Amino acid sequence: MKAHAARPLSLAETLALTLIAIFALYTLGGGTISPYPNYGYFGWNLKPDLSTVAYVTPHSPAAHAGLRAGDHLDWKTLPLLGRTNLGIVQPVKPGERITFTASRNGVRTSHTVEAVPFGPTIQNTTRLEDLVQLALIAISIVLVRLRPSRMTWGFLLWWFADLYNVAEGDPVRFALAYGTAAILWGTSAGGFLTFVSRYPTGEPRGPLRILDRAAIPAGAVVAALWLTFYGMILFAIVPPQWLFVVLQALFLPAVSVIAIVALVISARLTSGSDRQRVLPVLAAVTLDAVIGGASFVWGVYFTDDATSLILTIASTLTELLVAAAVVYGVLRNRVMDVSFVISRTLVYTILTSLIVGTFALIDFASSKLLEHFQLALLLEACAALGFGIWLNSLHGRVDRFIDSTIFRRRHLAEQRLLRTAHALRHSESTRFVDEALVVEPAGALGLSSAALFRRNGDAFVRVSSQGWEIAHIAAIPLDDTLAVHLSAELEAIDLHEVPWTQSNVPEGLAQPILALPLSDRHDLVAFALYSGHTGGEAVDPDEQRALANLADCATDAYEHIRATNLETEATALRTENAMLAQERKLLREMLDALQAVRQPQDDSAAAG
Repeated sequence: MKAHAARPLSLAETLALTLIAIFALYTLGGGTISPYPNYGYFGWNLKPDLSTVAYVTPHSPAAHAGLRAGDHLDWKTLPLLGRTNLGIVQPVKPGERITFTASRNGVRTSHTVEAVPFGPTIQNTTRLEDLVQLALIAISIVLVRLRPSRMTWGFLLWWFADLYNVAEGDPVRFALAYGTAAILWGTSAGGFLTFVSRYPTGEPRGPLRILDRAAIPAGAVVAALWLTFYGMILFAIVPPQWLFVVLQALFLPAVSVIAIVALVISARLTSGSDRQRVLPVLAAVTLDAVIGGASFVWGVYFTDDATSLILTIASTLTELLVAAAVVYGVLRNRVMDVSFVISRTLVYTILTSLIVGTFALIDFASSKLLEHFQLALLLEACAALGFGIWLNSLHGRVDRFIDSTIFRRRHLAEQRLLRTAHALRHSESTRFVDEALVVEPAGALGLSSAALFRRNGDAFVRVSSQGWEIAHIAAIPLDDTLAVHLSAELEAIDLHEVPWTQSNVPEGLAQPILALPLSDRHDLVAFALYSGHTGGEAVDPDEQRALANLADCATDAYEHIRATNLETEATALRTENAMLAQERKLLREMLDALQAVRQPQDDSAAAG
């Protein structure tokens, strides 16, 4: 079994990653390290025609200036700052003032609007967005560093779209900032297509080859469209409605749809562990698409701070979820059973929600109703103490309930292994124990292969297996790397973490990934090798604990059988010894009798 070896980064790739990191820190780091610039708003939105007011926030500067939904703005009278704010939905600095002309029912009027600052919540949300974007770039750089390939490079480029500084009303700065933004949008589109067409194997397959070939041309087209749009904003040309709709309304949904379709195709074209790598990413991308779409629609047509805040935070965090799913799928040689993650996540989510909700309720009640009685601290202390006593039992009950209802298959498998472990205590033959360590785990957990090697002389001999062929290795020497590690640690070993170079073992889904030792008085007497599940998932920690319990009971059974055999042998030897003693006694009596008969004859012969 040979470990996967990632190729080293070239000098050019190392330099490129360094420059990307510096650029990301320059564009995004300032908002997360230093105090964030105080951004503001006018409180309006335009329809896709970029001339009709869609919504005016009550009590906002736009509302105070007399603007209403349905008013028509004269685009050419808007200064660059106003066109940027409306066309690109770009925040402005508080105190910035613009004057323009609007018409209502054919009557033209002049309006002056002065931006006011966002509240601290919105400011901190913007900081959170920059922090998450910086984290995504950092995660992607690390992923490229560990697994350099066109797929991981594409994943890194996918997050380039937001790596540009906010431009002010100066034309030169606008041209530099948004010219760079257009190039980054195109780079992001190309990287995105490269990644989704190649995930998870690193090579495009089937219809996904079309996406892979289209990555560079599509990126160029996207960059050209954004350059055209930004250029029209700069030169006070009203962008055509189709261009605004494509870039501002359809671009991100199209990206989400392409990602979902590509990942669905990947899931259908792959199997086993590769498919298990795709499914979490597909779920995360779908969730991100739903939340991101809701956030965009709300932000375009409304300016309600509270709802926008919630949607923005949710959308930002789902991007991290996408990154986490990708990193896990790329870096792990085997994937974890999704049901294990969901069940434990659900348990701790329920517990955390209950605790936080209860403390929040106590805090509310204490601050509103009991502040005059100074009981808030006492109540919170009592609640904390109560939770500390109650948490362990609650965790166990909730965990058992979830396992026995929602994850019934897993629960039944663990119960089956537990019954087998109990039955081993009454075993009278090593063959039964051998099969219990191989057949039962493979059947209960749905493992692709299992094998048991038991010590016999100067080697560990394969005495039972499932999913192994006769041609596969039948004996492992005592000085083998795996045997030495197991003897030294006497704990389960992930075979991806041990430099075990045996090649004559099952491959693919049947490849062993877990070694479980069986020891007697600190001596390794046997070990079992297990593969992952038939669906490609790795053996998760709960299943490892069940297998370890089975191995402990098997060790006791071996010891019991050995002791029983020794006792039987001892009894047989005692019986044989008693029989020999009896025979010796009979022989002695016979000899004495013969001696007695022979003595008179000898005496008569002597007298004659």
